[in-house]
Amino acid sequence: MSRKTAAVFASSAQWVAGCFAAVFIQLILILGDPDESDRVLLAVAVFGAAIFSLAAQVLMRCALGRHRTRGSLSRFAGYQLAGIGIGTAIGLGFWANVVTQQQNARLLGTVGAVLLLGFSLLPLRPARHRSLNAPPSADLELVPAQVVEHWQGGPRIGVPQLFVIEFHDSQGRWRRAIHLYQQPVTAWCVVGQLQLDRTRPDWIGRFSVAGKHPDPSGGSLH
Repeated sequence: MSRKTAAVFASSAQWVAGCFAAVFIQLILILGDPDESDRVLLAVAVFGAAIFSLAAQVLMRCALGRHRTRGSLSRFAGYQLAGIGIGTAIGLGFWANVVTQQQNARLLGTVGAVLLLGFSLLPLRPARHRSLNAPPSADLELVPAQVVEHWQGGPRIGVPQLFVIEFHDSQGRWRRAIHLYQQPVTAWCVVGQLQLDRTRPDWIGRFSVAGKHPDPSGGSLH
């Protein structure tokens, strides 16, 4: 499985988990006091959301690979929480405006759905990591890193974007790493700032955008 395919499947699994969350909140609100058979449906909804969330995390780890920037997996975890929250908000809004006939319940359900949707969209905001003038600790160093490929498999809100970045480490080796979208970078040849650990040569820190490089180069996700 290619990295691109793994990223698409990870995103799909993430939103399927959100659909299970929507089904779960619907069942909770409609059933009220569930009997034994209803509890089975609730358990299936919870189990489905958990399984697809786990599958999405595993697939994203495959997409990013071993050489990935710090914060990429936690960023995707934020996407997952957003998917669960959005699914729950949709389920709550559907129940409030279609299923229930009580005016107070409709009002509370609609307000709750709007608030939950607003909070769920927060993890989807671009991160704002600024370039540093000096390393944050003595063990870290700042090196320039260039984006050699920007790949997006679909709409930004649906499929996470992956970047391939190239850089020289402290030992002079030319290396590559994969970075999950955190900042609004939309072009190749963007030069950013990467944190490396002098005591751990294979450790790759956070990547932040600094500017653009005039000379383009190519790369690919395999």
